[in-house]
Amino acid sequence: MLLNRLKMKEQAEQPYDYAKFHAQGQAILDMWYEIALAGKVPSEQIAADHVYFKNLLEPSRW
Repeated sequence: MLLNRLKMKEQAEQPYDYAKFHAQGQAILDMWYEIALAGKVPSEQIAADHVYFKNLLEPSRW
C-alpha cells in the first residue's frame, strides 16, 4: 500500500501528467471507497484514507 502511495505521489509530481493522474487517482479513490464500505473497514480508517488521497489528488498548488 505504501509503495502505491509513493508511486502515485511520484506520478503527481510530473507536470505533464496532472490531468491524467487526477482522473486515474479519482477513479482509484472511488473504487477504494466502494471496496472499503463493502469490506466493513472502520469508519475512522475510511475517513483518514479519504482525506489522505484527496489531499494527494488535489494539492493546493493546482
